[in-house]
Amino acid sequence: MTRATAFLRPLLPLLGPLLLAAAVPVTAQTAGTITPSAGAVAPYVESDQRLIQELLALARLAPGDYLIDLGAGNGPIVIEAARRGVLAHGVELEPELVAAARTRAAAAGVSDRTLFLEGDLYQADLAHASVVALYLMPEANLRLRPLLLKQLAPGTRVVSSAFDMGEWLPDEQITSVAGPELYLWIVPADVAGNWELVVGEERFTLELSQRFQRVNGRLTPDDKLLRVERVLLRGERLELQMDAGDARYILNGRVTGDRMEGYAQSSESAGRRLVTWHAVRQAR
Repeated sequence: MTRATAFLRPLLPLLGPLLLAAAVPVTAQTAGTITPSAGAVAPYVESDQRLIQELLALARLAPGDYLIDLGAGNGPIVIEAARRGVLAHGVELEPELVAAARTRAAAAGVSDRTLFLEGDLYQADLAHASVVALYLMPEANLRLRPLLLKQLAPGTRVVSSAFDMGEWLPDEQITSVAGPELYLWIVPADVAGNWELVVGEERFTLELSQRFQRVNGRLTPDDKLLRVERVLLRGERLELQMDAGDARYILNGRVTGDRMEGYAQSSESAGRRLVTWHAVRQAR
């Protein structure tokens, strides 16, 4: 059982009857006559089903995921995720849309895998999500950006339709057949700071600076400056290529808090070999 399943399933028997009791029929008139509430961050726009399919494909949605849709409207993204066997919930400010989403979920037979919560998306608890979906205005995306980076675990996928995240560049971007640009971000691990790095039998001090998933580094043993050629960070996965004078290394591994570890290919005068590596953060 995933952490998402454990979180959601105990709530469904308790909340399900209450949610369905509050539901109202969804109609074109309902969707078209909603007056935005104070604090609304985006106008309601009915999503194209093709766009939803592409957005979930870009997110690599798979069994075991837990999706949260911020600004869920009348629920199409959450409902499509649930149809694919994924547990999901939506956060929506407008009560009419929340009620409509619950009715649509019941009609689709996925009420047991969905929740629709009325509330402020900036106050949403995102900690259980493995995928977060957005279809908001640019200023809302930018306001959400620090919340996403703070609450979401490294490796969590964030997808957005039409609007980006400013300086946080997407890891992937495609053009939907329905028209808008679609964006994918992988929440990066925090790797900034000074690390004590051990590669095979060699020891180094590794200094990393970070801006979202973009990372620069430098390497020093005994105060002699060496060269970090490239650092790639995708979620909690790190690849680092470095030139240590008489040897070149390609490190691949995983970041877990203040520790990184994995395997490295060492290219030396005697040939290539595979060695283990690890690093412990000494200071931020």
